Order: sequence, then C-alpha cells, then structure tokens
Amino acid sequence: MTVRTLAAVSISIGLFGAVAGCVRNQAKSENDRYRGTIPASRAKDLAAKPKPEPKAAPDVATITPPSPDEKSVVPAEFLSTPVAVAEPAATAQPPRPVRERMQDRREERQEQRKPDPKPDPKAEVKPTLPSPFVKDKKAEGGLIEFATPGEGKTESTAAPAKNPELDAVKKTYLLARQKWDSLVDYEAKLVRKEIISNREQPAEEMIFKFRKEPYSVYTKNIGAVGRGREIIYVQASGAKVHILTGEGDNRLVGAGFYTQMAPDDRMMTSKSRHKITEGAVGRTVDLLGKAIAAAESGKYNGLKALGKVTRREYSDPVEGIEATIQPGQDSDLPKGGKREVYFDANAKSPSYGLPVLIRLLEGDRELEYYCFTQFKVPAHLTDADFDPAKLQKKR
Repeated sequence: MTVRTLAAVSISIGLFGAVAGCVRNQAKSENDRYRGTIPASRAKDLAAKPKPEPKAAPDVATITPPSPDEKSVVPAEFLSTPVAVAEPAATAQPPRPVRERMQDRREERQEQRKPDPKPDPKAEVKPTLPSPFVKDKKAEGGLIEFATPGEGKTESTAAPAKNPELDAVKKTYLLARQKWDSLVDYEAKLVRKEIISNREQPAEEMIFKFRKEPYSVYTKNIGAVGRGREIIYVQASGAKVHILTGEGDNRLVGAGFYTQMAPDDRMMTSKSRHKITEGAVGRTVDLLGKAIAAAESGKYNGLKALGKVTRREYSDPVEGIEATIQPGQDSDLPKGGKREVYFDANAKSPSYGLPVLIRLLEGDRELEYYCFTQFKVPAHLTDADFDPAKLQKKR
C-alpha cells in the first residue's frame, strides 16, 4: 500500500469520527429538550437577563414602632391605629356522621310541629277595643262575645229571641203532653185513608181501642171496606198480630178466617204506611216535642201555628199546627211536604188537648188522613178487650 493510500484512509477515518460526534451531540441536545432542559441558545438569553428579587411579605405582627426621630414623619393616624395581629387559622372539624345530622333534622321538625303554648288562664287579660268592622249585635239579635278580665274566658250570651209562632206551638204541645201523660186508655172512631206505593187506598172506618200499659190495640172495621175485620195486638216479646179477615180481604178464604202475622210482616205493612206499634195518638205528641226541641236549638225552623181552624169533621174549631218537611227528610217525600196536626180545642170534650186529625200533604196531594171522633176517655178497657181467644171463637 502506498503512502498516498494510507493518507487517504486516515483522512476518511477522521472525517467519519467528526461526523459521528456531531450526530451524538445533536441527539443529546434533542433528548435534553424533551426532558425539560433549556436549549443552549435559550439558556444564554435567560442568563443575560437579571432575575427580579422576590418581595418580602410584610409581617404585621412584627411591626416595630417608629423611633423618636421618625415620629415627625409618621402620620398621627398610624400612631393611634392598633396593630393587627394575625390569628391562627381554625382547625377544620371532621364531618359529623350522617345519622347524627338526620337526628338533628328530626328534632328540628318536631320542634316546629309543637303547638303554641296555651295561655295561662290565671294571667290577666287586658280588655281590647271592639273592631270597627263588627256589626251591631244587639240590632241583629246575634251572639255577643266578650273577654272577662282576670279569668281569660270567652263567653257567649244569646240575645233573647221572641218567636210568637213557636210560643203558640209550645202552648198547644204542653196541653197535649199533659193530657197524654195522664191518659190510661181511650176508645174512638177512626177514619183512615192513605196512598201506598202511589196507589190510593179506599177509606176505612173502624172502632179503635187503645191501652197504654201494656201497649194494646184493638180495631174492628164497621164501614163498607173490610167490614167485620178485627185485629188484636198486645206488645210482648215475640208477640203476633191476631187477625180475623173481613169482607173482600181474601177471596180464597173469605171473611171470618183467623190467622196470625208478625207486626213487620209484608202483608201487614202493605195495608198501611204505619205499623200497628205506631197507631196511638201519643206518637204524634212525641214527634211534636222533638220538633220543638230542634227548633229551640236552631236546627229546625219549620213549625207554624195555624190557630183555630174550622174543619168539616168537627162541630167546633180545632187548634192547628203545621210542620214543614224538607226534601230528602222523608223517603216518601223526595220533594218535601208538610204535616198538619189538629188538636181538640173544646174544653168540655173528653179528647180536649189531644191530636184528633192528622194529614200528610205533598203539595195538594193528601198522602195520609187519620181522623178520630167520638172519644171515650177513659174507656175502662180490660184484658178481655184484647184477648185473641174471642177472635178464634168467631171463625
């Protein structure tokens, strides 16, 4: 190998080493850039700029008062201003358990639901002026409410309301009550006419006997309808109604057939709007007393005194009372109606003071008509008058 060749090889090796070194330096620079290092070119620029010095935070807790020489240049407001001292930060409290927080909320709700405490009844109540919006209670006859000092109570006083109509009704009722309470038995002639199931029944004429103790009823038809029919009932446990059929009652058995039925049997109730246990005039007196009590309490305002009324059934005028029946109050009167009761007003009559005529009206339509005449009071009735055996002998 010649000298020229060796020289060429050496030069080539040297060039190769220089190139490899450059490549290594460039790769190292790239790696340093990706690792967050600042390139050399940028580092030189930053090194040339002076870094700002950090400002020290003022320590208010360590401010020293000015020296005597500096008081002349320090404002007087600064000298009188108290020095603020930084308080240590409050330590954070750990969160409370969920159960305790829910319990606290429940207790708060219970406290809110508690009613306001009642005022002490012994505490003195200061009188208050009346409201300007309150109407004149005396003119209206209404309730007057006031507070009594020292007692803390609210009282109501009702202004006495005079009702001439009700007073007249009460006068008639008190006489009827007195007569009925003193009555032992009676006998009368009864004319009965009713509308049952929207069908008008023919008028029945009968002899009616009643005894108060024990409750006993005897009837005998003497008119054209059901002539000869007799009914006896003596109230007792499991007592039956004893019946002797009359003319036209039953085509199969004819008149004079004896039978027994329960007081609430359908055959009994189909012949009358009332049961045999409701047949005495005393029931009318009891119902009138209840109506008066309801009127006095303000629950009913349908009583009216009719005064002396002349009726074709009686030779003397009778005392009349009218009671209004509101719609829905009676199942048989869906549209309402009225009941008229007439009392014997003749002081010389044996039935003086007792109800002798009862009418139930739906408009102009008469649903009930019960008329008692020819009273015998007292009737001196005995057990023989209410003995069912006499009906069995007639069959």
